[in-house]
Amino acid sequence: MARNIGEDEGKLEEGASIYGQNKEENKLSHKEEYKRLTPKQKWQYFKDYHLKNVIIVLAILALVAFSFKDSFSKEDIVLHIAIEDSNYSEKALRNMEKKIEEALGLPEDKKVSVEADYMSNSYSYVNKLQTYLDAGTVDIVISNDEAIKWYSETGFFMEPDTYDQVKFYENLDDKYRFYSVYKSGEVIRGEKEQSGEKFNYGLYIDESDVYKSFKGMYKGKQVIAININSDKSDYAVAAVKYILGKKILGVEK
Repeated sequence: MARNIGEDEGKLEEGASIYGQNKEENKLSHKEEYKRLTPKQKWQYFKDYHLKNVIIVLAILALVAFSFKDSFSKEDIVLHIAIEDSNYSEKALRNMEKKIEEALGLPEDKKVSVEADYMSNSYSYVNKLQTYLDAGTVDIVISNDEAIKWYSETGFFMEPDTYDQVKFYENLDDKYRFYSVYKSGEVIRGEKEQSGEKFNYGLYIDESDVYKSFKGMYKGKQVIAININSDKSDYAVAAVKYILGKKILGVEK
């Protein structure tokens, strides 16, 4: 029959010399005393005096190793694209990211992030996107021409009269140019009447063969626009031109 081994079995008595200073009467060194212990006593000694410290050291080393690995393997997102009121499969989104990365000629450690979970009829999502636009976290927005008006009227997007980066808008057929008014704080507060002047805040892409190839499901005329707070406007402009396609850009007639 198997015998139950108690927790204290094999454990040295509290007065054992291995736990204290060498005794004058035997003059044995600590090392010599340790050699005389049985394997079970040595293991108990290790648990009592060293195991906790070893575990702590190993945990610290594991944390350092993980941090070191993470710092070198972390991907650098060079462009964030937010898509509103559309439905894409995860596979389609990853394919879109890959195609844009290839078009931009990005190295392996530079990535494009595309998120398509924004909804114009949800206050939380609208507030989230507005916050990201304010912070410059989102570089490009794609939405239908009705939903995107709110952000355009607030002045979130680049237009060619003010931003040289998007001067190429002026070279496109006017049917591809999305226009919207700008509502200043004075207009919103009712202190000033709204001007009828409209600005070219984005481009229609629903006829783009490239955009159609991403196989998303959406309603309305699709507009793409670049955030004025983006610090990656070079990448954003290149991505917009790629998504527009050669036909819209006028490279192919």
